[in-house]
Amino acid sequence: MSLSAAGDEAKCDGVLPDFRCERQARYDGFVAPLSTPYFFEDPFITTGLSAHYIFHEFPSQSITAGGSATVYALQIRVALTDRLSLIATQDGYMQFRPDLSLLENEDGWMNLMAGLKYALIEMPEDRFILTPSLRFQAAQGSSDVLAGNGHGIWVPGVSFGWGPGPVRILGSVVAELPLNGGENSSPLFWNLHVAYPLPLGFTPLVELNGIHIMDDGNGQMPVKLKNGAEIPIETAFSALDVVPEEGNDVLNFGSQGVKGNDIVSFTVGARMQLMREMSLGIGWEHPVTQRKDLLQNRLYVNLLWEL
Repeated sequence: MSLSAAGDEAKCDGVLPDFRCERQARYDGFVAPLSTPYFFEDPFITTGLSAHYIFHEFPSQSITAGGSATVYALQIRVALTDRLSLIATQDGYMQFRPDLSLLENEDGWMNLMAGLKYALIEMPEDRFILTPSLRFQAAQGSSDVLAGNGHGIWVPGVSFGWGPGPVRILGSVVAELPLNGGENSSPLFWNLHVAYPLPLGFTPLVELNGIHIMDDGNGQMPVKLKNGAEIPIETAFSALDVVPEEGNDVLNFGSQGVKGNDIVSFTVGARMQLMREMSLGIGWEHPVTQRKDLLQNRLYVNLLWEL
């Protein structure tokens, strides 16, 4: 590194570094993950906007009897210092289209989630970084799209990045800890991303995502029917002869009888660098376990702009 480059880097150590100077926050060859974007937070301290289009198909054996949901979301990240970042990672608008005739087609807003992450260990020479985070999910989403259940959820987590040889690896572990354990379930999410950067800014990737339900709820979340009535989700599962299930990584029903359940899914995709500050990611996710809950298939399209 030249003396002038070293001096430029030193000027980036204060508050809001990305607004004052050029800083390479993401190590060479690393790209942002694609799947489960609400929870799979990468470890790098960046500033940018991440726009998501998600098309999600429901299994025919689920409480929706098939159908789909489409989500449009925008994530915001701001590097407050070179190690501390403000992250707003969950919002969005859902178009809910169940096949079950008892449920209405609805549109509505998702829950909001935001917090902070801090790069605790940074080893650029070894391409390694470890970053804990803490977020809070506010339960203000619309019940029309099965959101807004409970009184809020704390979301602690930790993520890492490692670049052995030509491969780039990201991973994270995140938990949902509801303020009221009866109203919401307590899932643990784990994610693993493996990417192989190629010339011309093209990076194929695969991701493995898992959910383990550490504790369940009381099954009392109300479900609105087409006739205007509301019934607890536990009653809906029983009436439809559906095994109790959870909302995967998007919704938290607080279902009863789901403790100990595990779901694992696999994503294949790629990210393409469109210009210096913008990349496009496309991926397809499918469960690999027999248990699916609300996930049949999912398509991701992500446009990421980073300073």
